[in-house]
Order: sequence, then C-alpha cells, then structure tokens
Amino acid sequence: MITWNRKWVKPYESIWSVFEKCKLVNLVTGNELLKEINPEYVPGQRKFRNLYTLLGFDLEHINNILGMDLSDVIRDMESLRKLIKLDNIRPMSVFHTHLVFCSSCINTQFHSYLHQFKLITHCPFHLENLNEKCPECKKQINVHQLSNNIPYTCLCGCYLSGKVITDRWNEAFEIKDQIVIEWLKTLNKINV
Repeated sequence: MITWNRKWVKPYESIWSVFEKCKLVNLVTGNELLKEINPEYVPGQRKFRNLYTLLGFDLEHINNILGMDLSDVIRDMESLRKLIKLDNIRPMSVFHTHLVFCSSCINTQFHSYLHQFKLITHCPFHLENLNEKCPECKKQINVHQLSNNIPYTCLCGCYLSGKVITDRWNEAFEIKDQIVIEWLKTLNKINV
C-alpha cells in the first residue's frame, strides 16, 4: 500500500521527482516502489527504465495508486518537443538523459521536466544556473531510472535535497523566465 497525496505534486513537476517523493514518504527503495506501482516490474528489466515515457508501465494502475494522471506530464513534455519543429528527431531527444536540476528547487524536493529540456539553461522559477552533475562526485545522475538509494541522492551518497517539509510541497513556484512563459503560452495555443 502506497501513501500518497496528489496535492504534493507541483505544476511542471517531473515524473522522476514524483517517484522520488513517493520513495521518500513511503520509505521504500526504487525497486520496491516500482514493484508496488507496476506489479509486472522485474528488477533490471530495460522496459521499466524510461521515466519520460513510462513505456512498459501500467499507467492506469499508477494513476489509481497516485490519484493523478501521469500521462498529462508525458503530453506536456511532448508539447515542449513541438517547439523545435523538427519532425525527424526522436521524440524525447530534446531532453537530457541525465539529471539537470536547480539547487533551490531540489532543496525543496522538487524537480521540473522543464529543467530537462535542452533549450533551458537556467531554472525558469529561480533564474539560477542549472546543475548537470553531482556536487560531490562530479558525475551525471541518470534520470531515467530510480536508484535504490535514499531519495534525491546520487549513487555516490551525496544528498541533493534539503530538509523534508511535506506541507510546503503543494506551494507552486512562479515561472519568472519570460522566454519560457512565452513558450508555454504558445503551447497552450497549440493544445487548444
């Protein structure tokens, strides 16, 4: 049984971040969470590794457990790809495969799929430079899969986040980057 409150998810939050929060609240490893949200999960099986598209996952089962539709996040990410207007590129190749994060965001257990978009180099919420490597080991962190480490932790053991305050998880950040605001306005016109 998974403990979860859909109010803990902020606008533009990545699936990776939702699952890391879920690990945190339930005190489970990545493998234990994946087994709970997807009964067919077999550790190490490649089809359960893509947290961008959730291919191989039972979305309906996950949505029932979390009380939210993660396919909305997938659709939003696909809409971002449309900004590039190149039909011959792979759908998710416009997103980094390693974790790109804002220190201020991750400090509150939040990571946005906007951070992963390759055209964005500064956090749209805090206007800070985005980090592409662990501050300790200086290696990239794979965002496609959940580690069995403590949530929001690099494989080297470096904890990226701050003190957990779940009652602040539902406080949304305001997008301050004017270019990103214009992109999102354009995407809303595309999606209508």
